[in-house]
Amino acid sequence: MHILFLSHAAIDQEIALYLKEILQALFSEMDVFVSSDPEDLPSGTAWVETVLHNLREARKICILATTRGLDRKWVWFEAGSGWREGGFVPLALGKVRKHLLPPPYSHYQGHNIDEEEDCRKFLRSLEADFGVMQGTPDYGDIQRNLIRLDVRSEERLAATQNPFLAELDAEADRLLAQLGAWEQEAVRLVLVQGELTDRQAMAQLQSKTLLQESVGSVFISIAERTNFVRRVWPVGQTEHVTGYQGPYQISPNYKDSLVRIFERQKLLRQSKKT
Repeated sequence: MHILFLSHAAIDQEIALYLKEILQALFSEMDVFVSSDPEDLPSGTAWVETVLHNLREARKICILATTRGLDRKWVWFEAGSGWREGGFVPLALGKVRKHLLPPPYSHYQGHNIDEEEDCRKFLRSLEADFGVMQGTPDYGDIQRNLIRLDVRSEERLAATQNPFLAELDAEADRLLAQLGAWEQEAVRLVLVQGELTDRQAMAQLQSKTLLQESVGSVFISIAERTNFVRRVWPVGQTEHVTGYQGPYQISPNYKDSLVRIFERQKLLRQSKKT
């Protein structure tokens, strides 16, 4: 048995354990060391010495390069050990892409582990150290699970920073479900673009064929029913005649929740295409 050391942030434990399960099922000569796994670091173990021993003995060191992992000093320390011993493999996931990795990670060949082709290349590259793979992996299933687990880790991190996050997200989900398809897209557009007037939003919705005819206002009804959006300009002297002509923006109370909801929807759509 040869050791593959998988370095990761503690909050990415679920991702690391999933990869460990996949890798050990594929390579009979591989023992994946994951420091957050109780089987690798039982209670009472001198954990620093155990981690250092496995770093020294590892035939391959892989770094789970998520936004969360790259923000942890211990992950950088473990990467440094791989640098000294002759290299490590950055496994980019989620918002992190291999071509955007900071040094020293960018000095080594990395893989976007949540992309099917890169995942295939990574697994094939391990055969030189751990023998031929046993069976054929379901790359599409691996990709979908990694995307799902990355979203869960990001949500857990956000929850630690805001104890009311789950309630806010649930409320935003409930309110968004009450809107029609074109109204949801209008919310997404103003979230992406920062500010939009009714006229601008209407033109974009019509170009996407989500709105077939003109409506009096895109955002007034959305604001009244959800409080997702609010007007930017103060009340004008002629507004009682012309109506509000200014831009709308996302309400700060819902901004982060809406970002997470639309990002999750985007990732789920991408995973279904594979």
